Amino acid sequence: MLLLVSAFFLLTGCDQLYFKDYEASGTVKDSSGAGIESASINFSDGSSVKTQADGSWKQTGLNGDIEITPKKSGYTFSPSSFHLSQLDENKDSILFTANSNGTDSGDDSDNSGGDDGSDENSDDSDGTEDNLFVLSGKIKNESGESISDVIIHFNSGEFSSVTTAEDGSWEKEDLTGRVEVKAEKYGYTFEPPTRSLETSDENVNFTALSTENFYIVSGKVADEKGNGIENAKITFNNGKFSSVMTDADGNWEKSDLFGKVEIKAEKFNYTFEPATIPVETTDDNVNFTAIAEEQPYTVSGTITNEENIPIPDVVINFNDGTSVNTDYNGYWEKTGLTGEVVVTPELDDWQFSPANKTVYEENDITNFTAQPADNYEYYTLSGVVEDNNGANIHIEIRRASDNTLIANAITNDEGNWTSTSVWGTVIVTPQVTGSISGFTPENDRFSGPETEVNFRADY
Repeated sequence: MLLLVSAFFLLTGCDQLYFKDYEASGTVKDSSGAGIESASINFSDGSSVKTQADGSWKQTGLNGDIEITPKKSGYTFSPSSFHLSQLDENKDSILFTANSNGTDSGDDSDNSGGDDGSDENSDDSDGTEDNLFVLSGKIKNESGESISDVIIHFNSGEFSSVTTAEDGSWEKEDLTGRVEVKAEKYGYTFEPPTRSLETSDENVNFTALSTENFYIVSGKVADEKGNGIENAKITFNNGKFSSVMTDADGNWEKSDLFGKVEIKAEKFNYTFEPATIPVETTDDNVNFTAIAEEQPYTVSGTITNEENIPIPDVVINFNDGTSVNTDYNGYWEKTGLTGEVVVTPELDDWQFSPANKTVYEENDITNFTAQPADNYEYYTLSGVVEDNNGANIHIEIRRASDNTLIANAITNDEGNWTSTSVWGTVIVTPQVTGSISGFTPENDRFSGPETEVNFRADY
C-alpha cells in the first residue's frame, strides 16, 4: 500500500514539492536586436517582472514547470510563450523577439487551425502600429496649492510610474495604446479617480482631496554657539514623508504632515540634541542643536619680537600635555589636535603677547609677540661700519647666554646703524655680504647702551 501511495505522488507531479526554487532570466529584443523596455514577463505561478532598458529580465523563486508569456501593448512575440521545466539546463538565456503589430511574428508553428497567442498581446485588431505619445499634468489641492511626491501610475504598472515635482507637475513619455492614469499619495484621494487616454495630452490634471488633518512644522538647526548649520537633512518618520534640507541660516520647514510624526536631523560629522522630536500639530519651534564630532586638525604660527625678529626654541605648550618648539625662523606647527585647545608659549626671560590662545579649528594661525621679561630694561645700541662701500650690512644682536636672536639692524649707505629694544647682555655681529670677507672686530659684547659700536669691513 505504501508503495502505491509513493508511486501516485511521483506520477501526479507532486515531486515539485521536493524541488528547490530556481531562477530564470532572458531578454526581449526587437528584430534589429534592440532591447525592449517595460515588457511584462508573466509566469504561470502568478508572478511577473518588467524588462529593463536593455530588454533583460530575471525572476527568482520559481518551482516546477512554468509557462512564461511576454506582453507589451503594440507588440506580438515570438515565441508567444515559453515552457520551462524544473530540469531544463537552459534557464538563463530565454529570448523573446518582439514584433510591432501587423508584422510577421516569426512563429514557425502552424497557425491555420488555431490562435497563436498574438491576440492577447495586441490592443489593435486592425494590425496597425501604435503611435508613441506623451502625457503631462499637475496635481493641486482644493485651494490650488501644488502637491509634490504624488505617484502617477499608468495601466496599473504596465509602464513605469513618475512622481510629481515641487510644483505638482509630472510628465510621462513613450506611452502607447489606451492608457489609464491614476494618482496616488498616502493621506489623499484624487478627483477624478482615473483618466483614460490614447493620445498626447498636457492637461491630465487631478485634484488632491485630503483624508487627514495636515499641519506644518518648522525650526532651526544651530551649533552650540547659535550658528546656523546649512545642509542638515531633516527626516520624518524614517522616510514616510520626504525629507527637507536646512538653508544657509539653518532654517527648515515641512508641510503636509499628518498624524504623529517623529523628526530627526542628520549631517555627517555631527550628532544632534535632542535625537528626535515628536510632533502631531503645527509647530514653528522644532529646533536641534548640532554637536560637531571631534575631528583632528592642525594649527601653526610664528614667534617674533617687537622688531619682527624670529625667536627660535620657544616651547609651545598645549593643554593636552604635548608641546613643540619653534624653529630658527620662529615657526611652529602642531597636528592631531581635537576639540578646544589652549596654546601657551614659554621661554626663560621672555614674556609673550598674548599669554595664550584657544584654538579649535583647522589652520588656525596662532602668532605670538615675544618681549623681555619684566626684570629687564631696554637700551639702545648704535654705531658705524667703516669702509662698507655703500653696502647695507645686516647687524645681528643675540643674547649672550644662549645665542638667541633678540634684535637686528641694517646699515644705511653711510654705514650707520641703530637698534632699540636691546636688553640683557648681548653679542653684536655684522654679517658678511658681497665682496666683504670679514670685520674688525668680528663681534663685540655689551650689557648697556652704547653709541660707538663700530666695525671696519675687510676685503
